[in-house]
Amino acid sequence: MPVRTDQRAQQSAEPSRLGTEAIVPLLVRFSLPAIVGVLVNALYNIVDRVFVGQSVGSLGIAAISLTFPIALLMLASSVIVGVGANALFAIRMGEGKRDEAEHIFGNAALLLVALPLVLSLALALLTDEVLLASGASGETLPMARQYLRISLIGSVFSSFGHGMTHFIRTDGHPRTAMLSQILGAVVNIALDAVFVIGMGMGVAGAAWATVLAQLSTCVYVLVYFLSPISTVKLRRRYLRLDLRRIVLPFMFLGLPHFAMQMASSLVNTVLNRSLLEYGGDLAVTSVGIVMSANTVLILPMMGLSQGSQPIFGYNFGARRFDRVLDAFRYACVGATAYGLLTWALSIAFAPQIVGLFTKDSGEIVEMAAHALVVFNFMIPVIGFQMITSTMLQSIGQPMKSLLMSLSRQVLVLIPLLFILPRAFGLSGVYASFPASDFLSCLLAAALGWREVRRLKRGETTFTLGMDTNAARAPST
Repeated sequence: MPVRTDQRAQQSAEPSRLGTEAIVPLLVRFSLPAIVGVLVNALYNIVDRVFVGQSVGSLGIAAISLTFPIALLMLASSVIVGVGANALFAIRMGEGKRDEAEHIFGNAALLLVALPLVLSLALALLTDEVLLASGASGETLPMARQYLRISLIGSVFSSFGHGMTHFIRTDGHPRTAMLSQILGAVVNIALDAVFVIGMGMGVAGAAWATVLAQLSTCVYVLVYFLSPISTVKLRRRYLRLDLRRIVLPFMFLGLPHFAMQMASSLVNTVLNRSLLEYGGDLAVTSVGIVMSANTVLILPMMGLSQGSQPIFGYNFGARRFDRVLDAFRYACVGATAYGLLTWALSIAFAPQIVGLFTKDSGEIVEMAAHALVVFNFMIPVIGFQMITSTMLQSIGQPMKSLLMSLSRQVLVLIPLLFILPRAFGLSGVYASFPASDFLSCLLAAALGWREVRRLKRGETTFTLGMDTNAARAPST
């Protein structure tokens, strides 16, 4: 049934704030829920490690750490759809093309279910081979296998729940997106306490807690889009895939984030193998603790990046390039300031941070604390890289965003993980990360500055189904 004009105006009220509200309050309003959301989402893996570390011990942490590259692979399938489709969705909303935006939304929802199903079936058949390639040893393989096979059951719930939160945020309800992820985290923590500690189920209990938590988030998100609160709807006619006009363009936009997740999976695989070679299971455990800690420390920058994405995309679509530039400037300042704070905390409280993740003491805490300080030496520049990559993606420059993502995770870091350990052993493994962050920051500055200059001139080019001629901002 056609939507009446007044209904359309009411439905557009929330998203239109992206083009009218002052930038700093808008960034705060969208980024704070996104920061809480990404932190809460990260709690799934972190809480599992905390409970398993306190109950099973260091080998349990190592086993879960070995499944992390596979978790990143699964996440990549929801990221390329959720982030990419949402970027195109925001641009179309900014242009006032609501029907096309809902078509993008429907195709994304379908793929968020189909892709993880295919990946889960493949991984279920190759569990041991994948875990051994990730650096599993004879001691850690049984627990890692058990955790992974149970976790795969929740892959569809995780993909749909995670992917749809991006649309909830762009739909003008960032707090609702945050609440969906808080719900999952609360369920996960409660069930971890029951299954791992209360019932003594070990890594299997942690895996089941994660699956049920992901299911709760998925149900919450589905209820939102079926409710009157949502301004966009899942319509049957838009569930048929349109590869040329819808899927390929948003997959292209999501490619940088997909590549980043895939690169993270590859990096974690190479890292685990290097750690096993130069430091054994103890090194794998210690860096697993560092990765858990860094998830908490770094993800607020990612939340700020996610919160700024709808602002970049909507205003780019509305040809308000001045607002894109203002959002970029304020987001970079905020991310860098937070990075400096995180750097100080990593140095001052490294042993205390590590102690939250393990009941062991002595060598493992000392090793993990040292690794945390080295890993985070260049953490102040990471936020700038994230914001720049998101801005480039949101204004229709996904290949430049992709180059940035690949530079930090693949083109620079992986070669360093092969070169530096040969000269410096385990310390070389640690030093690869800050060296990669510094070199990638230089590339981000070069690519970002070029696009900033073009936006200041009021011109840009975007070729994903839009006018391929240079578009100019409206005169003021």
